Amino acid sequence: DIKISLTLMPLAARTPGLFDLSSLRPIYDYFIGMSYEYYGVNADISGPTAPMQGFAQKKYFYDVTSTYTDFLQVIPRDKLVMGVPYYGWERAVKDGKTPGSRTFPASSPNNYAGIVSFARGKENTDFTKSQCSWEPIAGETWCWYKDKTTGIDRQLWLADTKSIGTRYDYAIKKQFAGVALWTLGYDKAYPDLWD
Repeated sequence: DIKISLTLMPLAARTPGLFDLSSLRPIYDYFIGMSYEYYGVNADISGPTAPMQGFAQKKYFYDVTSTYTDFLQVIPRDKLVMGVPYYGWERAVKDGKTPGSRTFPASSPNNYAGIVSFARGKENTDFTKSQCSWEPIAGETWCWYKDKTTGIDRQLWLADTKSIGTRYDYAIKKQFAGVALWTLGYDKAYPDLWD
């Protein structure tokens, strides 16, 4: 039995002209929401990869719950699959101790962002647990440290067991068709996320 799915960016149901979801609904068996990359590689601030909330409070430009509230206006929940990030971003920032700190401008040689996979977040020795905090509105852990070579603050938003569990719980509560992981292999040999 062949199933056909369509992957949708977070703003697909909110932004007119991106997709005609009402017309596509009968064609596809599943719609996979890319509920990640809200603050990606080129973000002006070091923000969460997939903030659960914060849009209504104007803390984040958009969030996961708003994405699925929009999707559910046109797509039935049994056709929705929630994309869950197994990664976060690490960026050079102006002030590492402040969540959502400004990143360096694109023209700066210090403007380097790197993906932090689930496994790398567990294995990273640049920061300690005391340099990490849970951001309850985003539902993500963020950490900071000072780069030993450059002296520049670095800030990370992590996909850890707690943040991923928050997303799994949301998908279960909403009775979605399932979750899609981005991307397989980012957990290496750690069984936490499967357990």
